[in-house]
Amino acid sequence: MIICFRFCFNFAFKFKLRRYNKGVHEHTAKLAETSDFASREWSFEKTLDKMIKDWEGVLFVLKPWKQTGTFILEAGAYTRPLLSST
Repeated sequence: MIICFRFCFNFAFKFKLRRYNKGVHEHTAKLAETSDFASREWSFEKTLDKMIKDWEGVLFVLKPWKQTGTFILEAGAYTRPLLSST
């Protein structure tokens, strides 16, 4: 019984595989382009996740600049390395 199952499964799998493989080689360029795009997008998302994690605890403070009615942005010394790395 197990031998029949393996034979039937292998036969059915190979038949389906042959049916789905028809014409795949005609689309190789488009598949490569899509794969390249997806790879770059994943890399961007990974970099963005790292940047979000790095900047998570940073707090910026607006302080009034003299008596001019304008403000300056103040951040701690730990933000300078983050700004230079991005």
